[in-house]
Amino acid sequence: MKKMSNIHIKTAVSNIRRSPFQAIAAAFVLSLTFFVVTTLAILVYSSNKILYYFETRPQIIAFLKDSVTSESVSALQEKLAGDVRIKDVNYVSKEEALGIYKKATADNPLLSELVSPTIFPASLEFSVKELSFAKDIIEEVKKDPIVDQVGFTASLGPENTLQDTVERLKTIVWYLKIGGGAFVLVLTASSFLVLLVIVSMRLTTRREEIEILDLV
Repeated sequence: MKKMSNIHIKTAVSNIRRSPFQAIAAAFVLSLTFFVVTTLAILVYSSNKILYYFETRPQIIAFLKDSVTSESVSALQEKLAGDVRIKDVNYVSKEEALGIYKKATADNPLLSELVSPTIFPASLEFSVKELSFAKDIIEEVKKDPIVDQVGFTASLGPENTLQDTVERLKTIVWYLKIGGGAFVLVLTASSFLVLLVIVSMRLTTRREEIEILDLV
């Protein structure tokens, strides 16, 4: 087995020495195709990850009325947790809201000293699995009797700005998939044609040897 492998390797090296330019052309075309396919795959994968991050980043905050009972809060929390469009439902008490405020105003301690937990409403915070669900969910949550108001937060700015950004990202990803796929298809076809031409040239140059083998 090892002897046969050595024979094949020696034959391949001999053929490369006889036609170095053809071997270089074949290696270059295959390497270029592999590089382009790998690069496009990484770009599409990274773009999808970025798009998913921005779609799931926004937090919807349902501020609760002061007169709510723990049973009604639990019921709403379970309802939201059971919605397939929603994920990561968390209850934030008045005290926890004050703690968040103190962290946000840590550079100015006087602001923290002037407030008490009673001025902060309790809330339910949650994220949506896709940004397109946000508008309908916000409207539904607003109708709940224990909800005072609903806020929508995002690091990119208001809801409309975030929606526009996500739509642009979707467009970029779509163009990457379509344009990249077409380019890879053309490059793969070109690589196949180049290899076909090289093999045909090799067969032509060794026609006499092939005819002799056929006679044997």
